[in-house]
Formats: sequence, structure tokens, C-alpha cells
Amino acid sequence: MKQKFGFPKGFFWGSATASYQVEGGIENNDWAFEARTGKTPPNGVATDHYHRYEEDFDIVQSLSHNAHRFSIEWARIEPKPGVFNEDAIEHYRKVLESLRRRNITPFVTLWHFTLPLWLYKEGGFEHPDSPYFFARYSEYVVKKLGHLATYWITINEPTVYLGKGYVSRRWPPFKRNFWLYFWVRRRLILSHRLAYKRMKEAYPDIQIGIASNNMNIKSNLNPINKVIAIFFDRFWNHTFLNAISRYQDFIGLNYYLHKKFGERDETYEKSDIGWNIYPQGIYHVLMGLKKYKKMVYI
Repeated sequence: MKQKFGFPKGFFWGSATASYQVEGGIENNDWAFEARTGKTPPNGVATDHYHRYEEDFDIVQSLSHNAHRFSIEWARIEPKPGVFNEDAIEHYRKVLESLRRRNITPFVTLWHFTLPLWLYKEGGFEHPDSPYFFARYSEYVVKKLGHLATYWITINEPTVYLGKGYVSRRWPPFKRNFWLYFWVRRRLILSHRLAYKRMKEAYPDIQIGIASNNMNIKSNLNPINKVIAIFFDRFWNHTFLNAISRYQDFIGLNYYLHKKFGERDETYEKSDIGWNIYPQGIYHVLMGLKKYKKMVYI
């Protein structure tokens, strides 16, 4: 007899997308600009989700999902500083209504790595006033759409953005500058805090958090490696969450990576993009989040 499995009441089971990765037709953000310079891959129509979201959500529904995370493209909503596009808001209103008709709970991300071109040319989150720009955008979106979604994610994976953009130089703005790393991290923290306040003033009952990319970080018995692992765990997994602990209602967790200092990575099976596959590590990551006493959505 085939064994049946079920989820407890209130459990969310779903999938996720990011606007620039799936919508297509976005030409006025930093990644699209850098695609024209040859530094990032061309996006084109992507999967044309902007026009195909209804049929995509039919697929989501066919998989028995009851939750779906997607992101709103800041460059669509605010193509010029302080100028908001009502047609873009109307599109995302239809997206939310489409999910709700299917009894799929939306989790809305306000920023998933891509910046409006006008802000990118002004330095992005290096700009001293970037927290106010982000809060202005976030407040506008929530005032328009807050009645259609309970769960809101301000910032996706801030540590990944910082590492890729300001250390490894793999993503815009392609810099290696540790002073800027910490400067921009502070701007992102302030962006979340200010957006949280503005969003709560507009809709007090919504739930707000970030999506944090947390690693399972361990070491061998070497004392030096143990110290390195403790430091890196605090630096990567907890610095940002500690800084916003009073400004979050839940924690969004993305778990992809396991790192054991003093051990060769070749000992692990790899994903298609070369990451160590270590599913049992998610337990240790979740235990590390217990101290925040917040609901965790993975």
C-alpha cells in the first residue's frame, strides 16, 4: 500500500520566483544595463511570466501548493525617482488576485537584487539617502497592495548581495571594496528598519521580514578552524538578523550551503551550480534561529 504523507494545519508548501529572472521585458534596472555592456547575461523575455502568470499559477495549483513567493520589480514601480507607475501597480494587483483566487497565499518580496537604473547610476545602496528611497517605494507598494497580502519580505539575501557585489565582483556593481561592503550593509539595515516602520504605519496587521541565506557552518577539531567557523557563522548568518531583530515579524530562510572548515569540499555531492549538498544541515541552521523567537518560513 502506498504511504500517504500530509502537512499539519497551517503549514505552507509552495515555490518561489524573482521578477527579473522570470518576467522578461525589464530594461531599466542595473542588471539589464550591465547586460548591454556584456557584464551580465541577457535577459530578454525570460520565461515571459509577466504575461503568462495565470497559466504559471495553474501549474502551481496543480502541484497542490498553497503558498507562492514572488517579487515586485522596483524599476517597474518607480521608473524615475519619486515617480510611480500606476499601470505597474495594477499588474501586480492582478498577480495577487490571481493567487488569491486559487487559494494560494502570497509572500511578496519588495527587493530581489535588482535596482532601478536611476538609483544604480546614483550609486545604489551606496547613496546616503538610499534607505529613504527604499522606504518610499515600500510604503507606496504596501499602501496600494497591502490589503491583498499578509506576508512581506523587504530584502532578499542581503549578505549574498554584499558578497557578490562588493567582494567577488560577480554581480553589479562589480566592486571589491571592504569599506563599501560595510557601508552598504548599514544602508541595507537602515532600509529595512525604515521600510518596516512605514509599512506598519500603513497596514499594522501585515507580517514583515527578510529572506536570509544562512549556511550550515562547522569545523573539524582544529582549534583555529573552530574559531574561524564561530566567527563566520556570526558574521554571515546573524549580523544582519541581529541588527533588525526588533523590526521583523518572521524570518524567511533560504538554505543552500554547507561549509566545514578544515574539510575538503570534494567530499560532498554537488548541485548543478557546484554547491555542497548537505540536506541535514538545515536542522542546525534552524536551531541557530531559535534565539530570535520568530516564525520561520523556509
